[in-house]
Amino acid sequence: MISQIIGMFFGFFIYGKFVFNNKSLTILKLVKYVFSTLWIWIFNWFGIYFLSINGIKKNIAVILLIPLLALVSYLIQKKKVFV
Repeated sequence: MISQIIGMFFGFFIYGKFVFNNKSLTILKLVKYVFSTLWIWIFNWFGIYFLSINGIKKNIAVILLIPLLALVSYLIQKKKVFV
């Protein structure tokens, strides 16, 4: 759990500065980033659960979800977090 929190803060600064070239990383943007990350995690957990109860192995479910989650995460961060 601690590694997830550290990774979340690390990701906020790295994505904000280097991916989205954002000069102003505010507390509001951090809060938006935390909530967007939590929603992506929830969607990931639900997606793995849903696919696994429908006969897809969990490791395959993860592979299927990664492209969708990456796209959704990028778009949310671009349009809502680092604007």
